Order: sequence, then C-alpha cells, then structure tokens
Amino acid sequence: MHHLIFMKTKWLPSEIRDLKLEDALFVIQDELRVENISDEARDALSTFNLPSVAFLFEDFPEEDWNYRENSTFLRSLALKATQ
Repeated sequence: MHHLIFMKTKWLPSEIRDLKLEDALFVIQDELRVENISDEARDALSTFNLPSVAFLFEDFPEEDWNYRENSTFLRSLALKATQ
C-alpha cells in the first residue's frame, strides 16, 4: 500500500508511514475499484464468491487492521476455492 501511495503522490516515505489507515485508503481509493484491477486479479476474486457489498473504509477502526491475521484468512479461502 505504501508503494502504491508513493507511486501516486511522490510523497516522502516518512509522510506515507505517518498516515492513518483510513487516510491511506482514501488516497488510493480510485485504485481499489474492481474495474481497475487486472483480469487475473478479477478472476481470482471471483473464486471467493464474495458478496457484492461495499463497505466504507471509515467503518474499520485502525486497531482492526492486522494484515497478518487477514493473510491467514485469505489463504484459507484460497485453499477452499481450489478444492
């Protein structure tokens, strides 16, 4: 995410690291649209049978964002999709 923000804004890495999660997501929200991802990524997402519900990023408190926990959850979904 930091790299994406840097490529979009050319801000200093220290400025990017100081962003709160919701501010960082606000900066890259245009890139987080399904129509902006590759066909391969779109196909991968479709295998998860996700609901077509949009969540506002402000609804997710900073303390709930733990990418290590999320990676475990996403890995389990990927394993189910391949079975």
